Amino acid sequence: MTIVNQLELQVLMQAVNRRAPFGERDYWLIQLLTNTGLRVGELVALNVGDVTTEGRPRQVLFLQSEQAKGGRSRSIPLNQPAREAIAGLFAFLRVRGFSTAPTAPLLVVRQHRRISIRLVQQIFQHLREKCNLDTPATPHSCRHFFATQLVERTQDVVSVSRLLGHSRVQTTMVYQHSSPDRLAAVVRALEG
Repeated sequence: MTIVNQLELQVLMQAVNRRAPFGERDYWLIQLLTNTGLRVGELVALNVGDVTTEGRPRQVLFLQSEQAKGGRSRSIPLNQPAREAIAGLFAFLRVRGFSTAPTAPLLVVRQHRRISIRLVQQIFQHLREKCNLDTPATPHSCRHFFATQLVERTQDVVSVSRLLGHSRVQTTMVYQHSSPDRLAAVVRALEG
């Protein structure tokens, strides 16, 4: 399992040429992935109406069972960076003349069609090569980043499991790393 760190994600995002025709889309796509933990298939299935109401980002993303892997619907609260990404994607669609109707795809290609999973993977590959990133950063490694950050900061594996759409909490346990600092904190808790 490959997990990118914060610095690697920043390098990847800085490699995006935001002046390129689809640079803004690519930049906000990465931001949305790293702040929601979506699978790439879930990301590309999103429609404008799934994440916005009257052009404004929603507070919560509700993935319908037909959009989510395993047919397990779930709610994902959207933090400020995720809402900024949604606003950025909506603005990109509007400025570039793409549909912003609720049923329109959130992520599109030049032909006004929904972006493919393979194209998202190619975007990551291109950016990795452009910035000579040794870590194999992929759309799925952004999901791992999201999960690892949440587990490290909250120690709430059950909630993270729900956010990720895992059917078993044990699947989420892989994100619970026992760093030396964490182990020392656990032992210090016995001192009181």
